[in-house]
Amino acid sequence: MDEPYSALDAKIRQQMREELKRIQKETKVTVVFVTHDQEEAMSLSDRIVVMEKGRIAQIDTPSEIYENPINHYTASFIGEMNFIRIDDDRELAFRPQDVTLSPVKGERNGEILQIMNAGHFSILLLNYNGKQLKVYLDKEESKQYKEEQSLYFTITKSKTY
Repeated sequence: MDEPYSALDAKIRQQMREELKRIQKETKVTVVFVTHDQEEAMSLSDRIVVMEKGRIAQIDTPSEIYENPINHYTASFIGEMNFIRIDDDRELAFRPQDVTLSPVKGERNGEILQIMNAGHFSILLLNYNGKQLKVYLDKEESKQYKEEQSLYFTITKSKTY
């Protein structure tokens, strides 16, 4: 199947994903599903092949690719990822949900650029040394912060590339 849901709106797309997963489970048929939509790939797949310039970058289970991407390309392709340059050769990569914020203490200091309501959670855009980072927060937790506020953050889980 080559991008079968690309012309569908979000709600119908979700329903079709659920239906395809049900049919695939019932019939036990192997389905090769080509998509650029990471959410589709993660929700439908038992195994994912991430391609970069016509070559395989990583093959693994959805959870393994998400939790342990083997290189910068895969890390940036699957899900949201922040990158901070450590030195000339290395960078720190971390997901928006792997950050804790505090108005009083933390490993790094930044400033809130924007707070966006994303339904069941909030997205904070944070300026850190001129770099924009994305942080996911519980809606209730985000109410204590405001735009242009300086705060501290600590990265709780990361990879180095």
